[in-house]
Amino acid sequence: MPLAALAQAEDWERLEGFYRDLSQLEQAGPVTIAGRWESWLKENKEGRSAVDKRKLVIWLQKWVFDLVMMKQSGLIVFHTHKSQEIRTAASRASISILIDCYNELARIRAVAQHPLNPRLFLEDMLSRYARAAFSGR
Repeated sequence: MPLAALAQAEDWERLEGFYRDLSQLEQAGPVTIAGRWESWLKENKEGRSAVDKRKLVIWLQKWVFDLVMMKQSGLIVFHTHKSQEIRTAASRASISILIDCYNELARIRAVAQHPLNPRLFLEDMLSRYARAAFSGR
């Protein structure tokens, strides 16, 4: 169990970086954030990546799901600890485009394990999210 706890702690650290990056997406842009996330995909000393593309897609899907839920019902399912960030992000987005983004992420998730160019994969995913996240302006 100590190893599992250590892995979870690393995930929490990455997840906090993920949230921070999403909050900076408008200023930094998808290309810059994709560069940060690409470094997470690189292997660590044990020969495993810190995080994989599939996990990043799942994290983003859950985030978008919460944005949709906030727009539709005012509820948050996955990120209750980030309620202010969810409210702020949801207020800037169009519900229909967020739903489209969620569906696109489901299709992206299906190819996440394919050996595509990781940087382009992440840039595409983040560009799709950025388009949806700032669609209400």
